[in-house]
Amino acid sequence: MTNLSRRTFLKASATVVAAGSLPAYFSFSEFKKAATEESVKKIPTFCHGCTSYCGIIAHVKNERVWKVEGHPIHLKSSGRICARGHGMAAYLYSKDRVTGPMKRVGEGKFEPISWNQAFKEIGEKLDSIVKQYTGNSVLWLEHGTHRKSYVDRLFDTIGSPNFTTQYSTCFNAKTNAWLQMTGTSLNGDIKMLNT
Repeated sequence: MTNLSRRTFLKASATVVAAGSLPAYFSFSEFKKAATEESVKKIPTFCHGCTSYCGIIAHVKNERVWKVEGHPIHLKSSGRICARGHGMAAYLYSKDRVTGPMKRVGEGKFEPISWNQAFKEIGEKLDSIVKQYTGNSVLWLEHGTHRKSYVDRLFDTIGSPNFTTQYSTCFNAKTNAWLQMTGTSLNGDIKMLNT
């Protein structure tokens, strides 16, 4: 009789238990066949990794994004995307991704709440701030200006002119530094790659 080590015995036991827990109708070859036969949908969209919003094509198979590529007709990127753009596909499936409103319930602790509860609590808090300090005490800071038309309507209602973006410290600084270092714009260099 062969002597089994404790480690080998535990590995073998775990394998038998795992295999035995699979349903009898499950077959890896059937799964592989289904996965390879599933069609790939190509969905044009935009990368939200930065304020450039480069055009991308998301390849979706079995309801999951498995690949992204640059959209060839996008004016800025001309079909290319950066490492951040490729990484955004993995972000969709991150265990740390926030997919709904969260409420702080303690130091560093949050719990999920419904959208209705979130809107109600934010509205009540904003209303109390405006009543106590006026609308001029409220500031909207965002990444770009994509929501400005909505924010303008809200801020006209509460009386706040305070809308700003991070462009002055991020995008403008990057663009101006690039121009001084290379003598051309960021978009100009992308176009030069084709020559």
